[in-house]
Amino acid sequence: MDVTYEDVKVLHRNNDDRVHEAEFAWITDRTEFDYVQININVENLSEEHVNFNPIAQIVTNSGQQIDYFDAEFVQYYSNAEVAGEFREGVKKDGFMAFILPENFDVDELEWLRFYTNDVFSEDTFETLAGEEEIEINF
Repeated sequence: MDVTYEDVKVLHRNNDDRVHEAEFAWITDRTEFDYVQININVENLSEEHVNFNPIAQIVTNSGQQIDYFDAEFVQYYSNAEVAGEFREGVKKDGFMAFILPENFDVDELEWLRFYTNDVFSEDTFETLAGEEEIEINF
């Protein structure tokens, strides 16, 4: 898998964002929060039909971990096309977003580490490649 992470940024959502208010109500009961948004480009360079998630976990320099399946925000707000099944040669572009923990101090952010999941064959369920670690410095 060839993965590019671009335009990683921390954004703030507050009560003034009425456009997405109903969507956010499905995701979290917090009316104000910081979140990480990452633009991602993924290409399956293999001749295999695979399953892959470009961000399975995020770890912060303060030792907090955000898991994809437990994270608020990501499944509803992110462009989920960058994760999941990839036929051979398929390219997908999109973004993922994760709400930062309530006690996270954005002013203390130095780096984030993204961990992919393993690349699995959709046909045999065999692991084709292990997880990767990517560090983004701020």
